[in-house]
Amino acid sequence: NKDVAIKQIMAQVDRLASKDYEASRLDATKAYIVDALMGTYDDLDALVDYYFDNDLLGYNQTIEELCDNLKKVSVDEIAKVYKKYTPYFNHVLLGSKHE
Repeated sequence: NKDVAIKQIMAQVDRLASKDYEASRLDATKAYIVDALMGTYDDLDALVDYYFDNDLLGYNQTIEELCDNLKKVSVDEIAKVYKKYTPYFNHVLLGSKHE
């Protein structure tokens, strides 16, 4: 049911905006993402993609710098972003049960 799904997604957005989650979960998530980003060095294609995308976007940030910046993100900063969140577009894939 797409309406239920959208309602649940917005409930989670509201939780982020109101800081209704454990900070330790944020720390664990950041650690997971940092580990995944550092794993980029083990995959030449991923490493090339990372620097190519950065070049296209005009960024000049190493993976280490990105990880350092990610580690600094706070619960308050996340709440500030999600308080401004507006769902301009919802895309729902619909199909039959057997597709």
